[in-house]
Amino acid sequence: ATDDAGADELDPGDGQDAPEDAPATSGPSATPTSEPTATQSPTLVPEPTPAPAPTLNLDVVGLPDLDGPAAYEAWLIVDGRPVSAGTFRSLAGGVSLPVDDGAAATAVVLTIETDDDPAPSETHVLAGPLVAGEATLSVADPGAIGVDFGAAAGEYILATPTDGTGSPENERSGIWWTFIPRAQSLVLPELPPGWIYEGWQVIDGRPVTTGTFVSQFGEADLAAPFSGPQVGPPFPGEDFLANAPAGLEFPRDLRGTEVVITVEPLPDTSVDPFPVVPLRGTVPADAIDHRSYPVDNVADAMVTGTAVVS
Repeated sequence: ATDDAGADELDPGDGQDAPEDAPATSGPSATPTSEPTATQSPTLVPEPTPAPAPTLNLDVVGLPDLDGPAAYEAWLIVDGRPVSAGTFRSLAGGVSLPVDDGAAATAVVLTIETDDDPAPSETHVLAGPLVAGEATLSVADPGAIGVDFGAAAGEYILATPTDGTGSPENERSGIWWTFIPRAQSLVLPELPPGWIYEGWQVIDGRPVTTGTFVSQFGEADLAAPFSGPQVGPPFPGEDFLANAPAGLEFPRDLRGTEVVITVEPLPDTSVDPFPVVPLRGTVPADAIDHRSYPVDNVADAMVTGTAVVS
């Protein structure tokens, strides 16, 4: 005979519930997962610190502060194209400018700007190629004025051709860039657009213009503010006979004064000499009129600077 009651005890299926203390499983080795409590905070990952923007640092000694509409502008040459790094009026103490394209730049150019045109002006003052983030800036670089003043030379005479022949006592009150007999004495390279030559006489420590000129070959300069009534010779120069600036008296014996040739930006917003000076000299204290005297080549003292992208 079969013991049905014993079989039922071994098979709890048949509608009977499993014991309440039997563990619930989900797979052979399941592990209970705990949820974060209300007092726990999620782990925060700090944001990465952005790298500082590159900076263009300019160190130039000798360039004057600009005023009026004029300002310096620094440019980086990136893929052969100029990218503005910013404008400023003074280089005293150095200039630092944030730049976006410093790593890709191949050269630095410094210009003088007098308008809002987004393109660089023709008046390039200094330039230099960037090598490992550093550049030596010079006037002679092809990206700047780009001419060699090493062979510049000149001689002048003391004479006053614009007062006629009636005032021999004034013959040492004029200076002209010529030999005797009349011949061109200045040897200067042709300037690029954006620049012009200007002559100066430094009288009692005060620079007084003798006029600007584009070409020194058989042409007068573009002004005669102090000359007499006669037409001057076809060479740069000036007679200091009339219309003296306040504080000076003309006629003026020029012996012992300084004579200078500068390179000036165009347009020129300053009445003072620009510090690009190829020729300079002092009229001898015993100078004789109508005798030629040479000046010194001072091109080695041209303004220079450095640029660093870091």
